[in-house]
Amino acid sequence: MKLLIDIGNTATKFGYLDDEFHYLSRCFNSELNKDKLDVLLPEGNIEEIYASSVAPKITELLSEYFDSKYNLEIKEFGVSDLDNLKIKIDNKDELGLDLYCDLVGAVNKYQTPMLIVDMGTATKILLVNKDNVFNSCVILPGMGISKRILNEATELLPNTDLDEVKKLSESRNTIDVINSSVYYGHVEMINGLLERYENEIGYKCLHIFTGGNANKILKDIKAPYIYDENLCLEGISIYVKKRK
Repeated sequence: MKLLIDIGNTATKFGYLDDEFHYLSRCFNSELNKDKLDVLLPEGNIEEIYASSVAPKITELLSEYFDSKYNLEIKEFGVSDLDNLKIKIDNKDELGLDLYCDLVGAVNKYQTPMLIVDMGTATKILLVNKDNVFNSCVILPGMGISKRILNEATELLPNTDLDEVKKLSESRNTIDVINSSVYYGHVEMINGLLERYENEIGYKCLHIFTGGNANKILKDIKAPYIYDENLCLEGISIYVKKRK
């Protein structure tokens, strides 16, 4: 069994690979500790561990845990071209492993051209063109960051939850206004950027949504889309299988 880990800024996901990919669980980084890991991880023989990480402190915590309990190290891997995915950007070392794994998962499951919208702590939009080349992306503050910045950078605006969002025209107090502004601002931003991308390149793309915040806005996305909750983890599994 090969353990697969998607370490984000806010949460960490676990899966494993035997003959096929299996999703295990998701945990907020603030809750990760030895006891929690004992519960989250599968029973059975873990042979290898692969992780995509954008949170070095969580990676260090997990590395210490796996070393002490299993005498295993998290295997490192980097960005590289695959048969059906070419990376053409100024510096491949700048591409985060989470985005690379999104790309690997998407091009091996779906038909290009595509626009991948990964909505985590940051919101990213990745273009894979009709020639299976990744050469462009958008990176913007996610909904949580946008909401938190309003709270931290102003003395009078409160921090809020996005659980209940009213229409813009029905928001009549500070909390409702912040919630609807952040939510619909993000929705219109994504709808507009998808349209702008397609206008610039001159053809339509498949739209794939993933990430912890994606399912919060899907009902207001204008164009057809696919929601793939575990795209990064599946990308890790595909990378591991292709490299064997």
